[in-house]
Amino acid sequence: MDPIALADGLVLRSATEADIDAIAAMNVDAFGEQDGPDVRTFLAQPATRRTWSVVADGERVVSSIGRIDHALHFDGLNFPAAQIEYVSTDADYQRRGLVAAQIDWHHRWCAEAGIPVQFIGGIPYFYRRFGYGYGLSPPTLFLFDKGSVSAAHDGIAGVLVRDATEGDVDALVRLEALRRTDGLRVVRDANTWHRMVTMCDANKWAHLLVAEAPDGPQGWALVYDHSDEPRAYLLPSVAATAEASTALVRVALDRAGEHLLVGFDSPGSVFGEQLRALGSPFEYGLGYYVRIPDPVAFIELLRPILEERLGESELADASGSLEISLYTTGIAVDYEHGAVTGVRAIEGVEDPTDHDGIGVAPDWFPALALGRWGACELARRVDDVIILRDRKLMDVLFPQRASDVAADF
Repeated sequence: MDPIALADGLVLRSATEADIDAIAAMNVDAFGEQDGPDVRTFLAQPATRRTWSVVADGERVVSSIGRIDHALHFDGLNFPAAQIEYVSTDADYQRRGLVAAQIDWHHRWCAEAGIPVQFIGGIPYFYRRFGYGYGLSPPTLFLFDKGSVSAAHDGIAGVLVRDATEGDVDALVRLEALRRTDGLRVVRDANTWHRMVTMCDANKWAHLLVAEAPDGPQGWALVYDHSDEPRAYLLPSVAATAEASTALVRVALDRAGEHLLVGFDSPGSVFGEQLRALGSPFEYGLGYYVRIPDPVAFIELLRPILEERLGESELADASGSLEISLYTTGIAVDYEHGAVTGVRAIEGVEDPTDHDGIGVAPDWFPALALGRWGACELARRVDDVIILRDRKLMDVLFPQRASDVAADF
């Protein structure tokens, strides 16, 4: 996109190679030393620099926001997504609307690129001002007692845990087949793993661990130890066996040192089941931010999934039209004998309770579409999500779905 002139002589533009040192320094100042190598790894790629925004005051970079492109897999359907990340502004330039200008820039770029959904992991409330809602729950979290983990499965034979290398990339790609195919997850390809190995090699706070048995790698785990927090994070990981999972958790605890290790669930996997055997679960209530700017287009994108859900339900023989008010606009889903025959934009209804209808506040639409809790449970939890009719149909089309998406993807 072309540079944009802002107030006070500032310019909003894409990042360049010459900006890398300044962007990395701002992120280190804002979030800690561990972010510097990560930022440098991303910005080493010319394609990523094009999608990374900066605001410059002459030659000085004073604000920056990264965009990381992903492919998502949702109940058998793949589609692109963008993660808005590494939001940082020089202290002398804060409260001037620079973040808002850049987020708008990223949103327009995503629209032009045909990216239908954007994600942010961030502080409470802030990003709701930019059209985001709490669309996903974080995975269940686990705490561990080091002594209990050390005693578990004593004598794990033949499993060696080591740091990953470039030579492991093919095996890491193969291990992706162990992840569940239903629900929501990020697709990790060879490029993802090359970047992750490079990032962890350059960063003493990030550890990509591989559990290797005599017949080859049996799992991996990603540990982030934040330099400015007394916690380390074991992100959603993959293993073929309980023994490999235990070995990975043991080494993750060693790498965490005196810091508290917080493990993220990998729902429906061997690794996730072993976390339940080794740790104590707890829930963290703050969801991840999601923005879906065109709900009608997104429902059209999900149409094959909705049709499969409907066709496999007890409502497979039903026909009709499901109308969902988004208050200022609305969506109609037409269905006939198990087939979704149309998705249409309709006028919104300001007060769905007047018509015993359905209303979903726009910032809660992502939670509905991606199955954070399921439709009726979403209505129970949220004041301006209202389902007064077609409750069974809403739960059929929009059930709760599992997710292993974590803030760092």
